[in-house]
Amino acid sequence: MSTTLLSLDKRMSSKNCFFLDFPTPLRTLRILCLKGLEMLGLENCRPVKTPLTPAIQLHTATDADHQAFLKLNLNYRSYTGMLNYLSCRTRPDLAAAVSILSKFNQRPGLSHWKEVIHCWKYLKGTSDLGLLLKPKKDKILDRISWYTDATWAEDQESRISRSGSLAFWKSCPILWNSKKQKNITMSSTESELNALSDGEQENQWLTFLIEELWKIKLAPTLFHIDNKGLLEKLKNFGSNSKTKHLDIKAKNLREKFKNEEIAVDLIPSSQMIADSLSKAAPHSSIKKLQQKCLSILSSTTKEGYKDNRLGFKILVSFSTLLISTSNFKSSSIPQEQLEELLKSQISQVLFKSQAARFQAIFLLLKLKPGTKRFKMDNINATILKTTIEAIPILTEENFSSWRTRITALFKLGGLKDQMIDGQPDLEEDDNTILCAIILSKLSTQTQNNVVNSENEDNAQLLWKAILKRFISSEPSNRARVYNQFSNIEFDISNIEKFITEVRSIIVKMQDQLGQH
Repeated sequence: MSTTLLSLDKRMSSKNCFFLDFPTPLRTLRILCLKGLEMLGLENCRPVKTPLTPAIQLHTATDADHQAFLKLNLNYRSYTGMLNYLSCRTRPDLAAAVSILSKFNQRPGLSHWKEVIHCWKYLKGTSDLGLLLKPKKDKILDRISWYTDATWAEDQESRISRSGSLAFWKSCPILWNSKKQKNITMSSTESELNALSDGEQENQWLTFLIEELWKIKLAPTLFHIDNKGLLEKLKNFGSNSKTKHLDIKAKNLREKFKNEEIAVDLIPSSQMIADSLSKAAPHSSIKKLQQKCLSILSSTTKEGYKDNRLGFKILVSFSTLLISTSNFKSSSIPQEQLEELLKSQISQVLFKSQAARFQAIFLLLKLKPGTKRFKMDNINATILKTTIEAIPILTEENFSSWRTRITALFKLGGLKDQMIDGQPDLEEDDNTILCAIILSKLSTQTQNNVVNSENEDNAQLLWKAILKRFISSEPSNRARVYNQFSNIEFDISNIEKFITEVRSIIVKMQDQLGQH
């Protein structure tokens, strides 16, 4: 089975459900995002919830603003170009931001650059989002469905409106765009008419393509709009002095509407997902688009998205371990109860505690028909949970204690010699479990430094890469800790701060000496 689609990695995440992201050498969408963040020095920035500051108005750069940007000695086009690459392939939520920011490629100012940074901060929190293609078998969904929307004279400099459109087929997003309209409009109805007309013209090509490839006859395309005045004009259009300039576009659409070549549906503005493609939208609009078009393969919190490589890692593992719950047999657990248990465990794997993720892995492996017992399966569940929780997250300053704890886990599972010697190869299930555990115990910075396409699926190679990275840096880390200790100043007015700093450094020293 092919693993790529139009040069994108195609990964099965569930039955009839594909997740599209970027292939090697970019490897995944997340890696490309991290590359841009690293170039900008934003690896540890605080994520934001929208691609642009909501309702931001960007104007042509003044001489002072342009000169201020030039002093930064940065290539504005490089970063908008990377954003455009993401937007055109798997990130419709970036379309409006990219279109607006690219308008200033020729002469950017510092104010424009701040919004570019804002967009990359948004990617910091959403780097695990990708296009989700999950076709639904429904005759109603067999026809193409469009959402079209537009602002009205929102650009204060030119007063030109912006259109946003999004097309679905079989409930999958297949085409999207955000662009400035060609003329100044005299009303919101006219700007919405332009968006609908552009969508209809694009739809002619799209319909022809699908019918030619699939050898089918599509039902009339359904266009969703949220402007009541536009719908009235399509039904009862009469030319007069105020609407004469709309005559050609409106009559063309009205003819197609009358002949049932297209259908138009009026929906509430709260359901218009193309809203975020027409402007610097608020978080509520962006969220609607994400829920409709994208798949989130990482943990989330109320504060924003958490970076979690393990969530994607385990989900990919499930595709090889789990076909469907109906394949599992257990004499001690009723089938219905087993299915509910699996659903609960899988939800915990993707969205809850680290301990729950490992419990789910073991549950799935144990229940898999014909699975032979593996070494890690012999560990008492309570002891395993305690051992895993005792392993700290690996950073630049705690390698000794981390190595002690993780080695204890290897020994507990009877895999210490295989991991240290690198041979013989681990059993497939032992390897899957150890990869998941090790990856979950690496900080984001450590992951970036040691994990690559060659070792991310091989626990022994991953362990070797970690040792190579940290053993060579131990002397410099030790010197840095002692240097920090020598720079602590005693302040009689704040003794508590002094004690806290000394205690922290002593802990780091003990860790460097491996005395924990």
